[in-house]
Amino acid sequence: MGDLAVEAPMTEQALVDGQIDISNRLFSFVDSMTLKCAVELRIADIIHSHGCPLSLSQIASGINQNSPSSPPINQPNLQRVMRKLVQMKIFTKTYTATDVVYGLTPSSVSLLHDADITLAPFLLWQNDPTSLSTLHYLSACVKDPQGMVTGFQEGHGTKNVFAMAKADPEYNKIFNAAMKSWCTVFAKAVLSGYKDGFGKIQTLVEVGGGVGFLLSEVVKNFPHIKGTNFDLPHVVEMALDNGLISHVSGNMFEDDIPSADAIMMKNILHDWGDEDCIKILKNCRKTIGNNKSGKLIIVDIVIREGGPSSQGPLHDFVVTFDIVMLAHTSGGKERTEEEWKKLFAAGGFPTINVIDLPIYASIIEAYTE
Repeated sequence: MGDLAVEAPMTEQALVDGQIDISNRLFSFVDSMTLKCAVELRIADIIHSHGCPLSLSQIASGINQNSPSSPPINQPNLQRVMRKLVQMKIFTKTYTATDVVYGLTPSSVSLLHDADITLAPFLLWQNDPTSLSTLHYLSACVKDPQGMVTGFQEGHGTKNVFAMAKADPEYNKIFNAAMKSWCTVFAKAVLSGYKDGFGKIQTLVEVGGGVGFLLSEVVKNFPHIKGTNFDLPHVVEMALDNGLISHVSGNMFEDDIPSADAIMMKNILHDWGDEDCIKILKNCRKTIGNNKSGKLIIVDIVIREGGPSSQGPLHDFVVTFDIVMLAHTSGGKERTEEEWKKLFAAGGFPTINVIDLPIYASIIEAYTE
């Protein structure tokens, strides 16, 4: 038996630095809760509606106008929340000759409720008590040998986030609103980053397309494409009726996927473990059949093993989101390029091509030969 490496004793300063590090991380959840508070109070919307920075009393007045039946706003508590949001660089704080005013930043613009591109619904979904409570059961997920225990199962008695959405109509509304807002964030990047690819497609099916937002944007920008959204019945019931695309209800594991030149999936495969993904891919492969030009267009995360420098500015988000998948899904995870290659090969698509986008996700083209 070889000698065991002996760790050098830590200095007193190193221990203090470690305590400081943990202390700074200890209340990380407060950041997301404060963002949720800002969204619920519509602080960004109030400032945006005036077109200029506002004082604390003006923001309070705007909150009262949005909730006329509620008691007057507690301005000292609002000031404390604004101080935290300024520290987080969500809003600016400027001293004028007579007052202190708060203004928008690019970050707070992302929290506007009615903007074309907004993260507000996604933030509300992730910080909804039902979603957030699942993270209390991460240790149970780690202890499960089969890797199928989820935070939803432990906390709510439902298999995963999708079963929860199906069982709870109110949660389903929150979930679908979040998915639509998530699409708005990267739809432009997908359309721009894959314009040559879309230009060559005549028929396109989106599997698990939700309410059909991304597919509608594709058809709007490439009107020669005939688009079909394929999703579960309770999802299709809430789908967009805009005349651009058609909707077909079905189960991607069991039912025939409508035929098309290409099949698109956005943030679908990362929701499932390898065995389930292979079932989905084989079902797609059956639909494509002998069409040699047929392909998959996957919009999903590709983890770069090189760390932050290779992943870009969203490296921390990508790794963190993988933990969310651990709590929310039955085997879902983010994958490296090598893991994607093995998965597609097992599903009947031996050739892939990864196209990086300036967002958290990439486009993965998968071919049958």
